Amino acid sequence: MNSYRPCQFRLTMLGTLFCAAFCAQSKATNPCDPSVVPKEVQSRLDKDYPDWQVEKLENLDDDDRKLWTNAHPNDCPGIAIGHFESKTELSYALLLVSKPDRKRQGFRVVAFTPSGPSAPYVSHLVTKWNDGLYYSGSDEVITTVAPGHYEEAIGSKNVQTDLDAILCETLEKGAAVYYWKNGRYHELITSE
Repeated sequence: MNSYRPCQFRLTMLGTLFCAAFCAQSKATNPCDPSVVPKEVQSRLDKDYPDWQVEKLENLDDDDRKLWTNAHPNDCPGIAIGHFESKTELSYALLLVSKPDRKRQGFRVVAFTPSGPSAPYVSHLVTKWNDGLYYSGSDEVITTVAPGHYEEAIGSKNVQTDLDAILCETLEKGAAVYYWKNGRYHELITSE
């Protein structure tokens, strides 16, 4: 009977490793799980934006979904997390598209940041677009970009950011960086 214990141990270890790999893969396949956003932010979304939902992988066109998952396999195309407004407080930027039953036009990018330690979240409308139906077949995504130097695609404007910024992109068409300065978000079109 003792001779079977090493085999049982190996089988138990293999089972544990398989479960860990499967659980990690399950998490990676659903990067838009709402639990990554604080409950206070989720409540504010339900209250302030009842016609809108966070952009999800399944909302993207097939080709755009492949592009996104190849470049950002563990990220949600509708959630960007970073130090957008403060070096000490994390912000949550959300790309909101119409809920299927509401069929609102356009999209919204809204950032939520606590006004201080243990303080309530304050929301800022980063940008909005009122054309197009994005409840299915979307090509809009957001992601976090690090502090750095950014240049305008056409023109001479450039900016050096000290905080993270939000990159809002229409896949394979154009992108803009939104950065916090002097108490509000500013736009810099970085590709067309």
